Amino acid sequence: ELQSKADTIAELQAALKRMYGPHIPEPLDILIPKWQSNEFFRGSWSNIAIGTTTKDFDSMQRPVGNLYFAGEATDADYNGFVLGGYHSGEAVGKRILRDMLK
Repeated sequence: ELQSKADTIAELQAALKRMYGPHIPEPLDILIPKWQSNEFFRGSWSNIAIGTTTKDFDSMQRPVGNLYFAGEATDADYNGFVLGGYHSGEAVGKRILRDMLK
C-alpha cells in the first residue's frame, strides 16, 4: 500500500513489456485496493474456524428476505480464494434468478 500509483504502473508496464514487447499502451487508470487502510476492511480476511462444517457455509449463503450473500468467505469449496468468490457468486446468482421466477 505504500508504493505510489506511478511506481506500481511502471512496475506493471515493465513486466508486460518483457512478456509482450515494447508496444504495450499505457493504462488510462489503475485501481489499487488498499485493504489495510480501508476503514471497512482494515486488512481483514476470512478464516475457517476449527469445526466449521458445510452446513455453516450453507447458513452464510442463506438469504435474509431479499438480501443475498456471496463471496469467497461463504464458499465451502474454495474458501479464501478468488475462485471462491466467483463460485459462490455464480451459485447465489442462480438462486436469485430462481427466486425471482417463483
